[in-house]
Amino acid sequence: MFSPVDYSFDLPPALVAQEPTAERDASRLLHVHDDGALSDHRFTELVDLLPADAVVVANDTRVLPARVICHKETGGGVEILFLEPEARVPAPAGFSAWRCLARARRPLKVGQELRVDSSGIMLTVLEAREPNGSLVFAAPGDGIAFLDEHGHIPLPHY
Repeated sequence: MFSPVDYSFDLPPALVAQEPTAERDASRLLHVHDDGALSDHRFTELVDLLPADAVVVANDTRVLPARVICHKETGGGVEILFLEPEARVPAPAGFSAWRCLARARRPLKVGQELRVDSSGIMLTVLEAREPNGSLVFAAPGDGIAFLDEHGHIPLPHY
């Protein structure tokens, strides 16, 4: 069993890349040898470092910018986290229904509209669910293009 201590180590901030390299194959690579020794390499050397029977899995996923900042008519701020499309709930023409979590000072109500910051786009609460507190909102189009344009990456609070 692992302990948090197993993951504790000094990593000077100056050694953490703040931006990707212009040429991705020039990225730095740290190799941990079987005996625990460390050596610095470039990504182009990866093939030489892998065992002959290694399996490489390419992952081309991306994080959906699913955090949207809105305001109520009263001016109160609301943060919405879009979780997944919700096919069981009908949405108005040109919109799609999405299951979401919302953080607001007071609970949101069905039919309530929220203005997406400085865009003029309005999101409408279609359904409020208990006990988990999730809501269903109507988002423009399929929702993905809307999130790409108006959403933010949902970073955890540290």
